[in-house]
Amino acid sequence: MVVLAHLVAPDDFGMFGIAMLTLTMTETFSETGFQAALVQKKRDTHLYLQTAWTVQVLRGVFLAAILYIAAPYVARFFHELEVISLIRSLSIAMLVRGFTNIGIIYFQKELEFRRQVVYQLSGTLADVAVAVTAALLLRNAWALVYGWLAGSFTQVAVSYLLHPYRPSFRFDVSKAKELCHFGKWMFSLSVLVFFINQGDDAFLGKVLGATELGFYQMAFRIGMLPATVFTLAVSQISFPVYAKLQGEQYRLRMAFCRILEITALVIFPITTGLIALGDHLTYFFLGAPWLPMAPLLRILALKGLIWALAGITGGPLYMAIGRPDINLKLNLAQAAVMSCLIYPFYHFWGAKGIAATVVIAMAANYGLNIRHSLKVTGLSASDYFTTFYHPLCGSVLAGVIGVAVGLIMPVLGLKSLTLPLLSMLSTYIIWLKGAGKLSSLLELTKMLKGAKIIAED
Repeated sequence: MVVLAHLVAPDDFGMFGIAMLTLTMTETFSETGFQAALVQKKRDTHLYLQTAWTVQVLRGVFLAAILYIAAPYVARFFHELEVISLIRSLSIAMLVRGFTNIGIIYFQKELEFRRQVVYQLSGTLADVAVAVTAALLLRNAWALVYGWLAGSFTQVAVSYLLHPYRPSFRFDVSKAKELCHFGKWMFSLSVLVFFINQGDDAFLGKVLGATELGFYQMAFRIGMLPATVFTLAVSQISFPVYAKLQGEQYRLRMAFCRILEITALVIFPITTGLIALGDHLTYFFLGAPWLPMAPLLRILALKGLIWALAGITGGPLYMAIGRPDINLKLNLAQAAVMSCLIYPFYHFWGAKGIAATVVIAMAANYGLNIRHSLKVTGLSASDYFTTFYHPLCGSVLAGVIGVAVGLIMPVLGLKSLTLPLLSMLSTYIIWLKGAGKLSSLLELTKMLKGAKIIAED
């Protein structure tokens, strides 16, 4: 993102964002939930794989066709005719991704995280390499499209290299119905999550245009990046671990507390850094053209913090115990709050009002999430909040120090970003060491090496 922001203009990012919004919408409204159902099942899932893969392929063909047909209507809605060709090109990726080897679900189910990382990283590296190369030559939204296509093709190929299972076309109605019983909740949840995560993009793109959407999406990506990357890694660990600990409340509670503590130790200081040094980070990494997004970055970083705490502890926990309906209820509340507030907040505060709406709605979700997770694990409210007391206090103190250093530096004629960052980092580490929590932060390495450590503890 840092490299591409210097090569591709905000309005091109906005047009690509509209194309990706369309792709995500079609993908969401056809979600089967089969993969989550296969991971959650405790018994052998081998007999279900062919049916799940057949449905996955047919879904890919269907989505590609829908995207191709819908492209002109989407362009007309957003008043951006150039996105027609972008959307139709991305439809190829949906077709190809439908052929992904269904055997990769065992990476998560059997806690084979090393191969899971290789699988995901292959697509990311291909995307980066092609997108940056194309951006150097084209300097427009097509660089982002080519990167996405390259990543999709690469991941499909790697899925067959990493896992020996070879799927074939076969459809068993009874097995499909069984998977659908769990998957129906995942479908409803994915639709809600789409409106929650993409509804603000659609609204903003419609009322403010592609350029403002480009600023907003970049702020959202950077604000959510630490939470997204960390949550993706840890949730892939916590989901199968929680699933293996079904019915063992004490061990489930211990794993829950461990994951919550490590999450807080990492996410709180990063969020504080984004809020305290938003202007400096934007100018240093993205350049002067992107400075209008700095206020949005500060607001949306709060969403990343709340989303990380709710997403890591709540979502995987409810799916693991076979209660995805709880996730559905939480997201219904979030969607309701967002629907009520988004227009009046936009009317008074524009794009910043939309960002604030997203944060408030996420906070409503998190409040209900705490209530349910305490009930499932048997953890007390005081123990829950005590888990991240020290990360919160240390991060706030580090943020105050960072802001102070940032204000003093211009007076001294200094412009480096290094000094504020180092002052914040050293303050946070000193706080953790004094509180005796530095060893907990070091356990993150162990946890990412293998979730079996958590289950054994």
